[in-house]
Amino acid sequence: MFFSWNGVVMPREQLLQLATKVAASELPDKSETSITWGGARIVIEYPEKESEFEGWENSGIRYVFTRYAGELSWLLIQLRDIFYDADLVDGVSKIDFFCRLANAAQRYLDQQGDQDMPLMLLAVLREALSIQEEMAEGRFEFLSVAESGTVADDSVANEKRQSGFVNIEGTKQYIASLGVKVPNSSNS
Repeated sequence: MFFSWNGVVMPREQLLQLATKVAASELPDKSETSITWGGARIVIEYPEKESEFEGWENSGIRYVFTRYAGELSWLLIQLRDIFYDADLVDGVSKIDFFCRLANAAQRYLDQQGDQDMPLMLLAVLREALSIQEEMAEGRFEFLSVAESGTVADDSVANEKRQSGFVNIEGTKQYIASLGVKVPNSSNS
């Protein structure tokens, strides 16, 4: 099922299909998950590469270091394609869009550690589903001009966050309510 917003098809069904694949750990082979993300003021990289980025803390770029950098990068590419193909993200909104996804990944890592790839990816998908809902309702917020890498999502305190990825239990409940079988923990 697709939702329409001002004549734009909303990619909810594609997001649910992607969530089903991620929850079942049906990711592509290593050749498709070996590339790491760098773009839209985000770098997704493996922890052993963290020292290569020392001194860049004030560059306005967000860094997410995870042992699942390839899989997270693959997911961002899938989400990019889904939202770009539906004309929902453009040159102005892309920074806030991708930074929200990176923020969700980092919140997951801060709360749960770097031990469960499917649940981390589901946390990011939960954020993408929230963004899609906000777009459908005309509530997606982004800054047309951002100072030093600041995005609208940065102004939301974690304890006041009500949608998107808040915590893993809420995310598991939400994803399951959509008919996706959610793993408890895979320790992948």
